[in-house]
Amino acid sequence: MSLVGGAVFADLLRALAPYLDDVVFVGGWVQALYVLESEGADTRVIRTSDIDLTLPSILEAGDRPPLIDLLLAGGFEVDAFDGESGFEISKDDVDIDLLTESPTPGEAVRIDGQPDLRVFGYPHQALLRENTRYLLVGAEVDDSVQKPVQILIPTLPAYGDVAGQIIESSGFHIPDDTTVKAQIKGRLTRLLVEGWDDIWDLDD
Repeated sequence: MSLVGGAVFADLLRALAPYLDDVVFVGGWVQALYVLESEGADTRVIRTSDIDLTLPSILEAGDRPPLIDLLLAGGFEVDAFDGESGFEISKDDVDIDLLTESPTPGEAVRIDGQPDLRVFGYPHQALLRENTRYLLVGAEVDDSVQKPVQILIPTLPAYGDVAGQIIESSGFHIPDDTTVKAQIKGRLTRLLVEGWDDIWDLDD
């Protein structure tokens, strides 16, 4: 079985093999991986078209090649608008979003220990990084992954915690005891786990 975009996901696993104990996969692909784990490889899954990873603010290369060099060697395109922006990374029309903690959404953040690596900062990434588990992924993602690979993903409760923090920092000033707040938190949780598509359809 190969998911749409699964070949790029597999290429990313191979390219980042030396760093898989340091990066955490987040976003819509995590939801898909959880479903596949619980319901089997033949299950229909929904995921976002991009692949999101969150990095620590300090990521020493040590004796490993720089992360960007590994992506380039794996056939990924790496571009930046200028010398200060975050990198735009893609392959076969699939975007790879590298993220890290920052109070300012979209801010370009340099990763210490990696030569000139700049990623996009967003709030609450530290929470996702601090609440993780290992997951084995293999041929259920793409047929080319013949030997299962161990990756880090956030625990499911962490998504709910992130949704709650977004509500608290939103500035909406929604009282704690309103059903509106519960509904918004529920939809934000779905957004973080499933991706953007159809999240705000109030008829479901």
